[in-house]
Amino acid sequence: MKIHCELLPRLCTLTMLSLAAGSSAIALAHGGPPAALGLLAANPDAEVMLLNEGLALKRPEGWSYLCPSLWGESDLASGKFPLARSADGISTYVPGGSDLFVLRDGELMAQQRPEYSSSRMIALANDSQYVYGLHITTVGGNSMSEVVRLNSSGDPRFFASQEYWGSITANEDNVYIASAGTQALTLVTLDKEGKEVGRTTAMLPMTLYEVTLHAFAGRVYATGAGNTGYLVGYFENGTWTEVLQDPMVVVGPQTSADGTVWIAIGGALARLKDNVVEPAEETRFVKCLEHWNDRYYVCLDHDVHELTADGVGDRLFEMQGILETDPKMITADTKDPCEQQWLIYKIDAMRSGLMFSDWPEQAAAGAGGSASAPIAGAGAAGAGGSAAAGAGPAGMAGQASPPEPSGGCSVAGGQSRAPVRVLALLFAAIGAAFCARRASRARRA
Repeated sequence: MKIHCELLPRLCTLTMLSLAAGSSAIALAHGGPPAALGLLAANPDAEVMLLNEGLALKRPEGWSYLCPSLWGESDLASGKFPLARSADGISTYVPGGSDLFVLRDGELMAQQRPEYSSSRMIALANDSQYVYGLHITTVGGNSMSEVVRLNSSGDPRFFASQEYWGSITANEDNVYIASAGTQALTLVTLDKEGKEVGRTTAMLPMTLYEVTLHAFAGRVYATGAGNTGYLVGYFENGTWTEVLQDPMVVVGPQTSADGTVWIAIGGALARLKDNVVEPAEETRFVKCLEHWNDRYYVCLDHDVHELTADGVGDRLFEMQGILETDPKMITADTKDPCEQQWLIYKIDAMRSGLMFSDWPEQAAAGAGGSASAPIAGAGAAGAGGSAAAGAGPAGMAGQASPPEPSGGCSVAGGQSRAPVRVLALLFAAIGAAFCARRASRARRA
């Protein structure tokens, strides 16, 4: 039996450090707390969520984690924020490491279209009919920006330009692309045939290096990050209007179904009325404000809720208790990296007071001991499955703080989030669970 898991020595090291540290502490730094960052598809037969490291698929057994190695992203040194979109809620398109994949009927299928792999794709958008991909192509030795319709039954090419475009969004009327230059932002409007029907350039007080677009109510809002903070404004009838500048992270704006405009500044939810920010009574940290077709939603801490006229509505997705990847989706080539990605994600969950679960069949196979039991988080879960105050990205109760950055796995000195003995037992349990599962699978093979 071949055991290929570079994480196990790391876990052993962490366990020994915990036992020997006494009053000193260790901190595990891999990525931010597990969080849902968007609704990608929603219909009775297929619901897909975007996670900060992978995807989540709703199955009869519950929400199941889809590890990035399934679409060819096996690098364990960084969190994988996949580009993925669906137009009809049935087929979700996922640009992978070396191919374009489609998630349909609970299966990921490579499309033999390497030109649309993640290394060439810049951004995705969708309306109710098409998934639009903004990507880089080469023609005659020259690089070009191209918009393609990934689910087109004919020629996927929609628009091409020798200029670089870095942002895209779409609604039922138009497709919009944008490019940020030195203290400038250019927006191009395309009709549904791919013809340019409008172009506007706005002069800005700062240079933006990342821009997101939201189109609604006759306006195209641009939220950009620059060296001095964030800037929000909108294009309307060929005119640019600046709404605000802020040193803290800005998410949105996005409407709810009734037309109320919502925005989040520094993780704090607020209404945007006549370009004036009105704080809402919501203490959880906002990580996204978006919509999928006619479903409007807000990402709070780890979960996703409906976005309503009053703000936060019913929960659409709960991270607590998410299941590992369905073994039927895993191949011999993806087995080891997928198991490692799941284990690392479990550790990040543990730090945030979340509990993840093994696939039901795997848990039953290890029922003779505690190795296959779900790994509980270091903090107690609050009502509704959310982390207790202070345990999640919101930091202190009632005070929003930015989410933790995602980076490589490392051990760093710092303040402990739990007693050292508890950490030691948790790391030992994770290592034992992994070894027991591998041994169980080997015996069944």
